[in-house]
Amino acid sequence: MKWDTKIRRTSGNFIVALLSILFRLLISEIIFRAMVHLDIIEFPRPSEEVIHQYSENKELVYELKPSFPAETIYSPIKTNKYGLRDYEYSLAKPPNTLRICVIGDSMTFGLNLAMEDTYPKILERILNSTYGDRRRFEVINFAVAGYNSSQEEIVLKEKCLRFSPDMILVGFCLNDDSYADGLGDLAREISPYSLGGRLHSKLISYLLHRYERANFENWNDMGRVERFFEALSKLKTSDGVEAVILVFPYYFENLDSYGETGKHKQVKNIAEKYDLFVIDFKDAWSEFDWQTRKSFYLANDTGHLSTRGMKDVATRVFGYLQRNMLTDDQGR
Repeated sequence: MKWDTKIRRTSGNFIVALLSILFRLLISEIIFRAMVHLDIIEFPRPSEEVIHQYSENKELVYELKPSFPAETIYSPIKTNKYGLRDYEYSLAKPPNTLRICVIGDSMTFGLNLAMEDTYPKILERILNSTYGDRRRFEVINFAVAGYNSSQEEIVLKEKCLRFSPDMILVGFCLNDDSYADGLGDLAREISPYSLGGRLHSKLISYLLHRYERANFENWNDMGRVERFFEALSKLKTSDGVEAVILVFPYYFENLDSYGETGKHKQVKNIAEKYDLFVIDFKDAWSEFDWQTRKSFYLANDTGHLSTRGMKDVATRVFGYLQRNMLTDDQGR
């Protein structure tokens, strides 16, 4: 009887303690929501126009919703039936078509720009206007804002290859080696539901975001870049799919004081190891004066390209294709 009484007493204490914790969490959630409502704490307002959804692949984390139009805080965005910010394309490659798949993050995605002003779409127009009487070209944009190299490797294997590409373009940004740079922003700025929707708690969503940014933001790993480039190299060897790495710098006024030169060298060294061609726009744009370089970026944004910058990228990629892929035989 004594043991039975002790067990009941322990169980009762545990239940009381658990209820006390749940009550405190509830009160904290109510207080937090009130502070958000009064704009004491900045938190994104719920919106039905959230363009992202959780991916079935847990390592990919999130992706764009298919066939979804939205007025986002950045620009109007519309996705096709495959969840790409692009036109509708058939899964099977049409006859006499050269297909280029472009993988990247917000730079290639074209944050704050219309879809038609991104370099994949500009490149597509240039190719078809130049060679369209002999061959059709499709340049399909698989970029998603916030993706790193590990996620882009998944996109390559699970999405791009379904479209039978002849070539892969990778828009590499200098934070692509990061742990989840952009995933926190997805929770914080783009969609309050990216974490909180599953937890049904704004407070926990907010705390997770703060914890992530404080502890994981600087978890950089060039190993994920190397694994991605190795996958591209294997695809080139096994299936003959060419790959070109486009390295985008942050805006710089003076190349001598540019602090990311080491990262550029790292990326180029890895690409060289796997026999991948690199167009480094730090080098390509160093010939311009600072005012011109600044015009390649959005106003008050040193990390995302303007329409003028996108046009220059497309023009240089087109030049590379003319010299290396679009010979008379291949053009026909």
